Amino acid sequence: MAKAISKSTKTKRTTSKFKAKQLRIKRTNPDNIRSAPVNDILINHSSNEFFITFSSVEPPAILDEEDLKNVNSIEAISRSKITVSPQFIELMIKALTTNLDSYKKQEKSR
Repeated sequence: MAKAISKSTKTKRTTSKFKAKQLRIKRTNPDNIRSAPVNDILINHSSNEFFITFSSVEPPAILDEEDLKNVNSIEAISRSKITVSPQFIELMIKALTTNLDSYKKQEKSR
C-alpha cells in the first residue's frame, strides 16, 4: 500500500488557452521503493538540462604503503540518475538550503 510522505503543495500550470489554476500535488511513496545510501555525486549539464548521478563509494581496505601503491582507482556504484531543468535546480538549491538551515538550528538547540 502506498503511503503519503509529505503535505500537498501547490503549483501553477499555465497555457495560452487556459487561466492559471493551482493544482495540489499528492506525493506517495510506494512500499517497494528502494533507498540507497550515497556519498558521491556527479553533476553535468547541457544547455537546457542538468544530469545528476548519485553513487556509493566504498574505499578499499589499505593496510600499509604497499597496498596503497597497488590501488589505482576505486569504484563508484551509481544508485540513481536524474535529469532536471535549470529552473528545477534553482528550486532544489533553495529547498536544500532551507532544510539545511533548519537542521543546523535544531542541532544547535540540542
